[in-house]
Amino acid sequence: MIQVLRYGKSFGDRTILEDITIDFLSDRLYALVGESGSGKTTFLRNLSQLDTSYDGSFIVDGLSFEKLKRKEREKERTARFSYVFSDANLLEYLDLRENAELSSFLIGQEVDRAREERLLDFLNLRPLERNDVTNLSAGEQQRVAILRALMTDRKYLICDEPTAHLDRENAKKIIELFHTIAHKLHKTVLIALHDFSNLSLFDEVYQIRKRQIAPYEEN
Repeated sequence: MIQVLRYGKSFGDRTILEDITIDFLSDRLYALVGESGSGKTTFLRNLSQLDTSYDGSFIVDGLSFEKLKRKEREKERTARFSYVFSDANLLEYLDLRENAELSSFLIGQEVDRAREERLLDFLNLRPLERNDVTNLSAGEQQRVAILRALMTDRKYLICDEPTAHLDRENAKKIIELFHTIAHKLHKTVLIALHDFSNLSLFDEVYQIRKRQIAPYEEN
């Protein structure tokens, strides 16, 4: 569970978000929508501790990040959060498995081969594993990025515009996949979106408006 308490973020004299208190429960898929520049990416970066400059507090599984020293904070961030971004950011000189295994290598963790095999099937990537990653479609590349994020079995999956470069059909498939990941792999998945077309697939949808995060209301 993630508890957000009295959170706020400013850039100089400009306040982006202020006095936000919200909880994110386990095994659920959340959407965060809002206009460009409203603070979606900023909030996700603060929540996941990629950016530790903010007001308020983030309590993750009972642990208050603000009470930790810098090295402890980074250790706990690494242990809890995985990331998927709008670009798959695959390395073309590595094969599919090697790209997926990067998340383990970068933190000095031994690759869990049994988990890798299960995830290849779960994400329907086994038929593609011998393909050059540059020959994969955008949707297939994003599934490899999701595999990479899941390899270290962290509890929280933070996704910033993961469908931005996909057509409508593939965007829906990726959101459906995230829903399955949340409920079958027991992850809390938070996704920032600019596309409002698949919101019915989420367990909960929040919107940034007037510097607040509130339940989404259709116009």
